[in-house]
Order: sequence, then structure tokens, then C-alpha cells
Amino acid sequence: MSSPPSRTGDPDDEQVATIDQWPGVRGHVLLTVGPGGDGADALGLWRVGPTGRPHGAWVLTFAEITETPQRLASLLATVSGRCLVDWSDETAGSTLERLTGLLPSDRLDALRDSLIVVPDLLAEIVEQRAGYDRLVAEQATAIRRKVVELPWPTEPGDVGRLQVSATRTAAAAATPVAASALSLTAAVAHLAELWHDTERVRCRRKHLLALGEPQPLPPRWLGRLRAAAGTPHDPTPGRN
Repeated sequence: MSSPPSRTGDPDDEQVATIDQWPGVRGHVLLTVGPGGDGADALGLWRVGPTGRPHGAWVLTFAEITETPQRLASLLATVSGRCLVDWSDETAGSTLERLTGLLPSDRLDALRDSLIVVPDLLAEIVEQRAGYDRLVAEQATAIRRKVVELPWPTEPGDVGRLQVSATRTAAAAATPVAASALSLTAAVAHLAELWHDTERVRCRRKHLLALGEPQPLPPRWLGRLRAAAGTPHDPTPGRN
């Protein structure tokens, strides 16, 4: 499971933004807790782009954080304007709880407010695909003839399968805390690739392309990233 490649040979792909930079969007931050290199609890901090490419990774033991809290504060300053992403509200809440007293409360509140979770991201992709399938069925009814169904190249699956696959991808990580961060990174990259496949299929149908220009991420996901970066979000009509 990798981040979406930038393909140049297929004209359909030229319509779909797959690079890991997008105007008004900074990306994601991942925070994980687990044993580090010496077995002591550590915090993993991964800076990840909009489509899942790592832009930087750090592992700090909690002993280091306690002794030099300014280092963690400095690292977190570099991820401002990004959405915190995690598997669930509970796992994110548990990680942020470990940082209580080590960071200013407003910094923790900003991370909580920016949180997006994998199940919601997957559900939005499933929802968007279902909407496109419905529009194709409505077109068939309107023209009174059979219309070929949308040929989705990949199935969304469910969060459980995604987590198993992502964990397998990160199995070679040097430490458990790094493995947790890498599995979450792999999940974000897979979801972005799943959306890339969704947009490629949509853009091959003229009446679906009329919904709007291709987007690098689903509307709500992209909107949250833009909101975190402080960029006004003007959603394309019919895409929410």
C-alpha cells in the first residue's frame, strides 16, 4: 500500500492531482505512543503530506520530553496548520492525554480540534462512490437504456482490513512506536490512492465530470485540511 504514484502515460491521470502538495493545504500530523529503541515509552511524531507521503519523522522518549519540553514544542510548531489523523477518537485522546502537562493547553486543544479519523475518511470515499453509482443509474433511467456501471478498480473494504494491511506494511519498523506511525501513514496513503482511483473513474464519464474538476481528496477531507491551514474552503456544488 503506497502513496498514489504520479502517472504520466494515461491522459485520464493528467486530470487527477496526485502530487503531495496542493494549494492551501499543508497535510497531516501523526502522533503515536509505544516502546522506543530502549524499550521505554516514546512519542512518535510523523509529518505527512496530504496524500500520505512522509515529510519528516521523529521519535522522542518521554524522559527526553520531560527533560527538554521545548524540543517537542518546537517540533509541533513545524506541524501547525495540519490535521491530526488517527485510527479513532479514543486512540488520539489517549495519546494527547499523555502529553497533558507537557504542552500548553491551547496547543493540545488545537490538535484535538483538527482531528480526523480513518473510519470517517473511508466512509466518505464509500459515500462518494455510492453517489456516483446512483447518478449513473439515474442516467440509465432517464435515457431508457442500459448504462455500463462504473468499473471501480479497487474495493474500499473496511477499516479492520485496512488496519491489518497497514500493520503488515509497517512490520519491519525498528521500534513499536515507529511501526504504529508507519501503519497509520500507510493507511492515509492507501485512502488517498483509493480516492485517486475514484476520481479517475468519475472523470471518464462526461456527465460525472460535469460535477466539477478532479480533486486530490474527497470534499470533506480536503475541507478539513484547508480549514486547519486557515484556507477558505469553497466546495464544488454537488460534491459534498
